[in-house]
Amino acid sequence: MDKNKYSKEIQNLIDNVLKGLNTLAPDTLKYANKLLKIANNLNDDSLRSFAYYNKALYYYFKAEISSYRPLIKKAAYYALKSDDQMSLSRIYNFIAVDTHNNGCFDIAFNYYILAYNYAQSINDEDSMAIIESNLGRLYLELNEYQLSRKYIRNSIKKFSKEKKLQNYIETTYFLKANDGIISLMLNDIKAAEKSLKSVDAYIKKSKKDINDRLHLPRELLATRLALKKNNKNTVRKELNILIELLKKEQLIQELIDDISGLYHDLMNHNMKKEAKLLIDSTDKAFMSKGITYVNEQFLELKANYYESTKDNKNLFKVLKEQYKQNIKLRNEQQEMYAHAVSLISLLDGLREEQNKVRNENEALKQISEIDALTGIANRFKMNQVLNNSNYENKALAIGILDIDYFKEYNDNYGHQQGDKCLIKVAKELSKIAKNYNLFCARYGGDEFVIVYEGLKVKELEEVVKLVHEKVLKLKIKHEHSAISNYVTISQGVCYGTPENKAALWAFLGVADEELYAIKKSRKANAKSYRLMKYKTKKGAVTK
Repeated sequence: MDKNKYSKEIQNLIDNVLKGLNTLAPDTLKYANKLLKIANNLNDDSLRSFAYYNKALYYYFKAEISSYRPLIKKAAYYALKSDDQMSLSRIYNFIAVDTHNNGCFDIAFNYYILAYNYAQSINDEDSMAIIESNLGRLYLELNEYQLSRKYIRNSIKKFSKEKKLQNYIETTYFLKANDGIISLMLNDIKAAEKSLKSVDAYIKKSKKDINDRLHLPRELLATRLALKKNNKNTVRKELNILIELLKKEQLIQELIDDISGLYHDLMNHNMKKEAKLLIDSTDKAFMSKGITYVNEQFLELKANYYESTKDNKNLFKVLKEQYKQNIKLRNEQQEMYAHAVSLISLLDGLREEQNKVRNENEALKQISEIDALTGIANRFKMNQVLNNSNYENKALAIGILDIDYFKEYNDNYGHQQGDKCLIKVAKELSKIAKNYNLFCARYGGDEFVIVYEGLKVKELEEVVKLVHEKVLKLKIKHEHSAISNYVTISQGVCYGTPENKAALWAFLGVADEELYAIKKSRKANAKSYRLMKYKTKKGAVTK
């Protein structure tokens, strides 16, 4: 959606919605609803899509599932209806993230690819970078570390191009921290150390608010790197800092895989006390968000801990709760699949409807631009071509031709045969036009127009002669012609370099005059065309 095409009032509302999402300000919904009301009054589907999408985002950040899913469906519908490919890319990415966070990896992957294809079609590198980072996260969860690192690094490259934009720089270093963790999974300690060093250097020279945002991914990397090096004192130090940061994190549900990875690292290094500290300090934050897939994963960590410490009493409690969450998760994932299927069905239905309208419009367009008898372009299409052309300051020629003694042909052979004659001539002209990249149209009656582009005078004359020869070779019998036993044509051609669009119509006028002149003097076996040069400086015409 192009914000700049709207009034200042709408632009301010858009800015307020985007700003409010960063802090989840209650006024965000108020501004989004105002936008929606305006969009409905204007019947603007693109603006409707934007309003619904940002309302969905607001409820998503609030973890209110029942509120955001119907909204994202509406956002997708109106984005597709308005063919807003940038919005479609971001909406499909949102759906992918939602399904991804609920463990439906197959749906997530398909929507990520859909989102990426839309972003790529309009060269939206911002969206492509975000989607690639999400694909990197998906592959990380599937333990496909090489693919994960590939997508994360592609994303870093795209974000790092915009070195002057603060949020791009932040995201670059956030992803570098993630790249460091993936490097640890690949036992590439040097690459992980390089990532940490790069993040630390940036944090050191940045403002405090940036420090705060980057400290969390930084501490996740630093703690796991220390574990890889078996430096337990550093682990404890970094872990304490990390836990304090986690207590402040609002979107902790998105960190479940990071916490899970760190927990297992701690357990593998026999740091059970620290693993328990990590679980206890994040228990309330994870379990209070009400996201079943996240809850189930977190309960799995707790069950693992109680089993390893042989605490059967607590293990039984956790397994009992995990069983409930498993049933709930299965039901929610079924709903998620149903939601995805209904969305696909809705969008497919709209696409089918749009294709039908598009086909009908194309048919109407063809009717309005194609000559019904001959099947080539008509005079209306010729006017469009000349009015919308970029022929100015290029070598150009416009020719008008007609069939010699066509009235006599019609009078003696009948109008049906006359129509057949016109069709045969038009077909031959169409072949020549295709071979030489010319434009050809029926001008009216037995007259045709050819636009010759980019030809030198000698080449032009050769093609003009060829047109005459090809029509003569059709050997359409014409016993009532004064110049041949077969159908022939005459042509008037004006060539030169038009200085503006108005000159094109002057070319056409000159060509018409030359056609009249050649027909007036035409005799058997005589030249069938006249070429005249258009002088641009004085607007005069010379032979």
